Amino acid sequence: MNLCSLANENRYEGTWRDDKKNGPGKYYYLTHGQMYEGVWLDDVAKCGTMKDFDRDNASEPTQYPIPKVNTHYTYTVFIKSLNYIQEKARKKHVVCSFIIVITNFVSFFSSFSPYV
Repeated sequence: MNLCSLANENRYEGTWRDDKKNGPGKYYYLTHGQMYEGVWLDDVAKCGTMKDFDRDNASEPTQYPIPKVNTHYTYTVFIKSLNYIQEKARKKHVVCSFIIVITNFVSFFSSFSPYV
């Protein structure tokens, strides 16, 4: 990992190839109070996530904060996904030890989950 600081104090921490951002890294937009974490190819961001970063201390913060996105009922989403996989496996008459292991894990986990 390398660090590149710009005159406006924004900076990039990540990997380089041929003097260009390439591979995983983080770009800190300190002037706007945001940070992009992702993957670059030849100095172009290809895939990643932008989030607020020290926004209260930014010299030119963006007008609106980036809202946090999360799944409130993570366990329920997991169970629905597992049920979908099990149904697909049954239709194809596939025996999958992975599904059996996960099912046993879920049975154990469900006794502790408040989101069933």
